[in-house]
Order: sequence, then C-alpha cells, then structure tokens
Amino acid sequence: MKKKIGLILMSLLLIFSLSACGTTDSVETGNAGEQEMGYYSPEEAQEKMDSTVGEYVQRKGWDKLKAVQNNNVFAFFHNQAQNQFGFYPTLKMAKIFYPNEFEDINPDERLKEFYDRFLPIGYDDGVWFYQLGEQF
Repeated sequence: MKKKIGLILMSLLLIFSLSACGTTDSVETGNAGEQEMGYYSPEEAQEKMDSTVGEYVQRKGWDKLKAVQNNNVFAFFHNQAQNQFGFYPTLKMAKIFYPNEFEDINPDERLKEFYDRFLPIGYDDGVWFYQLGEQF
C-alpha cells in the first residue's frame, strides 16, 4: 500500500508540472500550442487534439522520441489537476506508468462514478483524456 501511495504522489507531482506547461481549459485564448479539452463533443475534441497535440509532436526532433513513436503522448483536461477532479489524472498516470501495480484500479470508472454521484452533468458530456493517435 505504501508503494502505491508513493507512486500516486509521484504521478500527481508530474501532472501538476505538466499542467503548468502551456495548457488551458475550454476557453480559447488564441495562443498556439495550448490543449483544449473538457466540455466538447467528441468531434470537436478530436479536431482540437489533432491540431494542438499535433503541434507539439511535429516540433523539430520530436519524431525521434520513443514516446512520440509509440503514441505515448498524453493530454488531460487542464482543470482536472487543480480541483476536486485531481484524483482522475493522478490515477490515470499512475496506471499508465505502473500498470501492474495499479491493475485493480480503473480511473475512468472512478471518474464516471464521481459524475454520476455528485454532478448535475454527465460523464459523457466531455472529453477528459487523450492519447496520441486516439480517435474519439
């Protein structure tokens, strides 16, 4: 259990670091390279992820990174790292980085349960996570 808590905390620190690097929520700011996720239809989210994440991975030298070659580039809805949703990116990153240690945890089911129990909107009303190459 202590090992799992440590892994979760390491993942949380990584998420907070990433969330400060040029991401935004669903408000369009006009700044190139910002990731826009959240309350969008799957089609709108796909278009936004293809363009914004695409800008990152098309930078000079990125094609040589194993993460890009293996589609291991991830994006989260920015606000999730800074409010009551913080558990979701934390669990999702822990599961991505340490699948064996977190095989019994399903972050998407936990987020859906949170929406069902505590929010007036549905889980399916938005896009909360993206992996390079994913189709919504």
